[in-house]
Amino acid sequence: MKIRSKVATLIATLFAALGVTAIFVASYVLMPSFAALEHTEADVAMRRIQFALDRTFAQLELSAGSWGNWTDAWRFAQDHNQTFITEQITLAGLKQLNVSTLIFTDLNGRFIAGAALDLQTDRSLDLDLAARQTLPQDFPWRGNLDAGRPAHGFLQTNRGILLLAAGPVLDGFAHGPPRGMVIMGRVISPQEVAAIGAQAQAHVSMLPPSNSRGANRQVETERFIQVYHAYDDIYGHPILTLRVDVPREITQRGYAAVYYAFA
Repeated sequence: MKIRSKVATLIATLFAALGVTAIFVASYVLMPSFAALEHTEADVAMRRIQFALDRTFAQLELSAGSWGNWTDAWRFAQDHNQTFITEQITLAGLKQLNVSTLIFTDLNGRFIAGAALDLQTDRSLDLDLAARQTLPQDFPWRGNLDAGRPAHGFLQTNRGILLLAAGPVLDGFAHGPPRGMVIMGRVISPQEVAAIGAQAQAHVSMLPPSNSRGANRQVETERFIQVYHAYDDIYGHPILTLRVDVPREITQRGYAAVYYAFA
């Protein structure tokens, strides 16, 4: 074989080896690294959703605490003044607070005032929680009545799932002993879910409860990395799952870059 043929064969072999190596690196190094970045980005998106949800609960708990730590509410919890109910616990007031229900209880968990509003129609809402005369005996927050502790969580009702928060009734100067509890709740509507997603700058959906708890669960599709996180209600029972859809833009751009490199 002539030297020129040998050199040509060697060069062709080298190029073939380089091509195989490049394909191997692209398939087993670059693309998996792009996918790993997407999974990390998806976890970050779910953390942003959780922060947004925590912020929503904190705002609701702050409203309940502000109403509870009010001199007029402190007096009402003792004298049950009908004027306070007529002037303060109104549907217009609930609309301004952006809550579906507002309830005052005494230290025994009995309801001394309450109202419920459909935030979509601005009409009175037939809500089973507000229609009760007292907190259920197994209600997890009964222990907060005497202790004066705030609380928040999810609660299933006949009108859907409530974002629920409570604060103690104090004298207006954050002093006790507490005279009861103020409970506020807002039905989780599609608009509420969208608002949480907007805060987190992520696309989020609310799904039925799942058996998995706590840790995030990721699912890959052709177009999205989907992250699922399950939540319990105030009783500790599964109540809902939030799903974040993160577009697989990193992989798509990675494929485009690799294709361009081999073109």
